[in-house]
Amino acid sequence: MSDAPTPSRAADRFLTGLNQPAPRSRLATVLSTLLTLLLLALCGLCGIGLYYFRPQVDDDLVRVNVVKAEMLSLNVPDEFEPRGTIEWDFFWLVLMRGVYYELPAGDGMLMLLQVDSRLMDETDVREHVERTLQEKGGGGLPLTIISSQDRTEMINGQPVVFRERVGESPSDKSRYRLIEGVVDGNAGKVLIAFRIAEDVWEERQELVERTILSVR
Repeated sequence: MSDAPTPSRAADRFLTGLNQPAPRSRLATVLSTLLTLLLLALCGLCGIGLYYFRPQVDDDLVRVNVVKAEMLSLNVPDEFEPRGTIEWDFFWLVLMRGVYYELPAGDGMLMLLQVDSRLMDETDVREHVERTLQEKGGGGLPLTIISSQDRTEMINGQPVVFRERVGESPSDKSRYRLIEGVVDGNAGKVLIAFRIAEDVWEERQELVERTILSVR
C-alpha cells in the first residue's frame, strides 16, 4: 500500500500551511509586541517621573535678578522682594527656569517662568511649580476658581492677552486675584503670573499694571 498522500490530504496540508505565518512574520509579530510593551513601560515611567520629580528651588537671592535679566527685560518694583530661582530639567523633555518674588505680609507673589516643554503646556508647568512652592512654604494654597475674564495689554506695541481670575481657598475662604500672561522674552516665551490677596487688590492693582507695562 502506497504511503503517498492522497490529493485531498495534500490539499489540506497546503491550505494549512497558507494559514500559518511564515517564520519571519512570526518573529516580526513577537518583536512588535515586545516593543509595544516597552513603550508602555516607558510612558509609565515618564508619568511617574513627572509626578515625583520636583523643580529645584534655590533661595540664592543674588541670582534671582541675574536669571530674571537673562529671561526678560522687566522692571520689578521694590515692593516685590526676591525669594528664589526655579529650575527644572526633566530628561530634556521639560526645560524650565524661573524666578519668584513675594510681597510683604503674605500679600502676594510674582512668578516669571520660561518653559521649553514637549510634554506639558505652560499651565501644567505653572501648577507643578506652584505645588513645589507650596511644599517649600511659598506660593499660597490651592485655590478654587470662582470667576475669570481676559483683558488685553499693549506690550511693545503688540496686544497681549492676560487672564484675570479670582480664586478662593477651600480652607478659610480667603480670596486671591490671579493674573497671567505670556510675553516674548530674551530667549523665548515667558509666563508672567501674579497672585495677589483680594483684600489688598485695590491698593496693589497699580503695582501689577506698572510691572506688566514695564516689559521691554
